[in-house]
Amino acid sequence: MLPVRGLALASLSACAAILLGCSPRLAGTNDAALVYLVDADSATATSVQGAAIAGQVKARLSSAQIAADVDAMEERRVRVVIDADAAGTVDALLLWRGGMRAYRLDDATPIAPPETAGLRPITAVEADGRVERWWQGTAEAVSRAVNETKLDAGHVAFADRLANGEWRTRVAISPPLAELGVGRTAIASIEPVRHGRALALTFAPGTSSDTSPAPAGGVVNPTRCRAVLPA
Repeated sequence: MLPVRGLALASLSACAAILLGCSPRLAGTNDAALVYLVDADSATATSVQGAAIAGQVKARLSSAQIAADVDAMEERRVRVVIDADAAGTVDALLLWRGGMRAYRLDDATPIAPPETAGLRPITAVEADGRVERWWQGTAEAVSRAVNETKLDAGHVAFADRLANGEWRTRVAISPPLAELGVGRTAIASIEPVRHGRALALTFAPGTSSDTSPAPAGGVVNPTRCRAVLPA
């Protein structure tokens, strides 16, 4: 994984609300620049340089279908220009250490975003009569909502992609059930099993975890963990 550490976050331009009104924003009118310093590999003490940095950053963003301008800078720095609404998501993605946290969902707890532009409220009644409420919309709008909404210490909000290409807000209970792939629980491989209803995690030799919901080479059942987020 690409080890990156945040160095600076600067907004290049504000939303041109007067010019745009309720219309979609013009490209370049709501950009933000994120500059990162790439850490040296702790095991080899070597650093990724130049175009290789930009290439790895582009690959990670492309995997999340995030459009961005990425340029290598001097002294192991890389500059990423993206839509300001996606800044929180991009920052979290590039600072990701490569691990995962497994959470239990809390569908009964809604969130109240301070800004609801590009979102619409959705209500659904479960088979057991429970009512679930969430916000749904574009990736940028939902990302902004989960990053700007303040929850208590016992909950965490995240964005969940839907089959129709839209995104929705979700809430999970904190702390996580388990933290995998970091430190003593390095993950060697992840494979879907049970027809996609579970994940088989194989851990690197010699790793262990007191909190892992599955032993090395075991299965993590989504009906138990429900939500797996970057660690």
